[in-house]
Amino acid sequence: MRVRRDTAGGTGDDDEADIAFDSGVISLDSAISNASAGVNATTLGEFLNVGTVPPYNGGLAFSDPDSLVNTASCYVVSWKDQSGNGNDADQPTAGGSSLQPQIHSGTANTDLITENGKPALDFDGSNDYLATAQLTTVSQPTTKFAVSSFDDVSTLGKGYITDGHTLRQVIGETPDITSKWRLYAGSQQDYVNAPSINVQYLLTAIFDSPSELFVNGSSEGTRSVGTDGFDGVTVGAIAGVSKSVYHDGVIQELLIWTSDQDAAGNRTAIENDINGYFSIYT
Repeated sequence: MRVRRDTAGGTGDDDEADIAFDSGVISLDSAISNASAGVNATTLGEFLNVGTVPPYNGGLAFSDPDSLVNTASCYVVSWKDQSGNGNDADQPTAGGSSLQPQIHSGTANTDLITENGKPALDFDGSNDYLATAQLTTVSQPTTKFAVSSFDDVSTLGKGYITDGHTLRQVIGETPDITSKWRLYAGSQQDYVNAPSINVQYLLTAIFDSPSELFVNGSSEGTRSVGTDGFDGVTVGAIAGVSKSVYHDGVIQELLIWTSDQDAAGNRTAIENDINGYFSIYT
């Protein structure tokens, strides 16, 4: 991913850098590259001046090569697509009206924001979202896997994980009908189960005829939710003109296939692989 540090107007404010994987994960020990001019830091921990008391991964303390003095908050500018197709989910709006999800709180001597011990993008439920318009119209069937948790589901639209721009394919929750999971395609939607706050979930949405939602590997049954595909992807918000509903919680992974991975016999293996890393359910 590409990140931005926020020093509240101090030295290094709004500097950006790319983060590389560190043994397959993002951590404070991850190397940075393509940084803004004047950045001397070589790791994310240095880039943020996390501090010298190490409760974080690897037990390493970090120096302050950019003379930030205080620890910087960290926000995500771009969540990079790992498929090689360049479908990065971006959010360029920074500064005082930042629309970017957060990945470090700015508190000294603390690790990245995590859920169940793994790094997480924290969406504030107010205006944060990432989006890509790189995808052309993708017709059904499609499959989406998402790892997420919710801080709030008490008001409408606080749990929208992903939407599909003009042609909509939504995974989210909706408290307007007794707080249930929502699958939505085009103008049709259906509801199943009920999410709980501060609980990590693996959600699998099969958009097909009929569609089906799996929560932690268990089917919630087939649903008739319309036949629309998607055009671009929004992460953390409904992609309509107003973007008036946003995810309040964290999102840790989003995988999208332009095919029905359940019909192909791959769904369970993909879920097992995701669960093997995140340890969401037994």
